[in-house]
Order: sequence, then C-alpha cells, then structure tokens
Amino acid sequence: MAILLALATLCSCADSRSATGVGVVRGLVVDDSTGALLRYSVVSVIRSDRDVLVEQQNRLEWEGARELSTGSKAAFTCDSLGLGFYLVRARFIGYDTETLRLEVVAGDTTVASLRLRRTPGSQRLEVRSH
Repeated sequence: MAILLALATLCSCADSRSATGVGVVRGLVVDDSTGALLRYSVVSVIRSDRDVLVEQQNRLEWEGARELSTGSKAAFTCDSLGLGFYLVRARFIGYDTETLRLEVVAGDTTVASLRLRRTPGSQRLEVRSH
C-alpha cells in the first residue's frame, strides 16, 4: 500500500509540473580529465531568451540568472524553471568555465553533466586541517 501511495505522489508531482509549464535542470560538475567531483562549484542557470547581460560594480552579470552551489556532492538542482532554452554555466577556481545550452520541457527533468578543464598553468592546491 505504501508503494502505491509513493507512486501516486510521484505521478501527481510530475502531472502538476506539466500542468503549470515548468521543468527541472539537474546535474553534476566534474573534472574533465580525472572525473573527480568539483565540490562547491558555482552554477548559473540563465534563461537565454529573457535574461540580459548588465554591468554591475564594473563587471558583467546576467540579470535574472539563478546561482547555485553544488555542495559537497558536486550536484545541483534548479527547479520551477519556465519552459524554454537555458545556458547552464559552471565555474570553479583553477578551471575554465563550461557552458551548456539546454531546453527545459514541461514536467521533465533535463540532466546536465558539466566537465570542466583545468586552466593551463594553474596548480593543484590541497588544504588540510590539523
């Protein structure tokens, strides 16, 4: 009975997302050469047809973009996104920025795997606590 209730709940969530015209982008940020998780990366989700590039405090930023941290598992989820095309951009110190263009579809989860390349000339730095 509990399994049927859980399945019904999952189905109703998907149906409500579809009815309201929203979707989800979920993903992971990893090192391109080693596959290591890049924990606490910064991920920006930018609506490519609506968000605009503006200058703020002498730097360019996307107005309307959502910024997320991947946390300790290098994973991110951005939900309640309107339908359309998005740029998903990941940044991590010592790595080149990676950007993917994705389409968000009603009631669906779009999966993004962002593989960052180490910036040439950067060195790996390990910090250990005593």
